[in-house]
Amino acid sequence: MRPSTMSDPSGSREMFRETIQNLSRIIRCILMESEFRALKETNMQVSLMREKESEFRALQETNMQVSLLMREKESEFRALQETNMQVSLLMREKESEFRALKETKMQVSLLIREKEFERSAVSEKAAAMEKMLEDRGQQ
Repeated sequence: MRPSTMSDPSGSREMFRETIQNLSRIIRCILMESEFRALKETNMQVSLMREKESEFRALQETNMQVSLLMREKESEFRALQETNMQVSLLMREKESEFRALKETKMQVSLLIREKEFERSAVSEKAAAMEKMLEDRGQQ
């Protein structure tokens, strides 16, 4: 301690008061720095939350678009299934018609052969009759 400060009580009070004021300013600065860091961290967290919310909204939009696309594709698939069933039914009908036509063709072919055989037999009988008549006529 300085001798002049000891002998002058008003000087020591002034120094004490200045020291208190300086300490108060330092404490306020420390508190403001602490609050500033806390606000800065809170601001960063809010910024991150906004980014996450933005990403979440983008994912929700993408999810909605994918869902709509899936519904469209499901509808197209059902339509294709229906078309496939109709084509299958039509194909079975045409196969049945084809078998019936094939059977009819076979029957017609048999009838034609029978008629050709009958015509051939009649032609042979006619030729035999002509020959018989010619032979009678020559005698």
